Amino acid sequence: MEVITSHTNADFDTFASMIAAKKLYPRARIVFPGSLEKKLKEGIGRLKLPYKIEKLKDIDISEITRLILVDVRQSARIGPLAGIIEKKGLDIHIYDHHPATEEDIHGSMEVVKPYGSTTTVLTGVIRKKGIELTPGEATALMAGIYEDTGFLTYPSTTVRDFEAAAFLLKKGAELSIVSDLLKRELTPAEVSLLNKLLDSETTYTVGGTEVVIAEVSLERYRGDISVLAHKIRDIESMDTLFMLADSGDRVHIVARSKAAAVNVGLVLKDLGGGGHANAASATLKGVTLIQAKEAVLSALKKRLVPLKTA
Repeated sequence: MEVITSHTNADFDTFASMIAAKKLYPRARIVFPGSLEKKLKEGIGRLKLPYKIEKLKDIDISEITRLILVDVRQSARIGPLAGIIEKKGLDIHIYDHHPATEEDIHGSMEVVKPYGSTTTVLTGVIRKKGIELTPGEATALMAGIYEDTGFLTYPSTTVRDFEAAAFLLKKGAELSIVSDLLKRELTPAEVSLLNKLLDSETTYTVGGTEVVIAEVSLERYRGDISVLAHKIRDIESMDTLFMLADSGDRVHIVARSKAAAVNVGLVLKDLGGGGHANAASATLKGVTLIQAKEAVLSALKKRLVPLKTA
């Protein structure tokens, strides 16, 4: 059995990469190893693609003979599937855009490029092989690229991302649908949390670089907190933000950076999370907000590239 999967808490780049991989491995089953971001849950229904999306409980993982990993290559981020990585005879194919780490899984085939999104990596393979895409598939893939590159505006965006977007546009991708999928109004609960986060902001200078940390207690909130990180950064026009959200038994950390000196992927890697230079996340269990903040500052001091001064 062939299975296409990715990291837990999947986003649009994750989903789009899985759809693209399905075009390369038509017999493979698309399986989410864990939760999905709120926007993606709503978006999958709207896209109406002719693919069966399965959960881990729907399959017998012991029967997997080939595991196709997209947008991830760390066993700690693929949930229970990590248990079969060392299985004898398992064939692993990897498509990713994240920087290499010591904990990376390795496969018989690895296509890893430093592009703005993993969808761009797979779109390049599809284009090279001359595989056709429907307008619906092209729209899904465009959403993946647009999400991970901030509509092609993040510093991590490359020429290849623009070329992939142009290719998908030619294949019928509908930008109006992509915009609707990725942009939404905040709910009253999110507005309330956003105000609390803005009020809690504290600016720290680490190695000559200013870093903002905002914190909040989630209480009953169960939405996608990453959207709040984007809103805060847009409102305040800050270069680097670490947002800490306490949900009781754990603290969720979402980081965004436009500063070359702050690689948030490396910072949160030290805290058991992951991501890339401009966007990353982590979850700390059994700690308080104060402890989580201290952990972030400690990791920053370790990883931050000091500014040169005269």
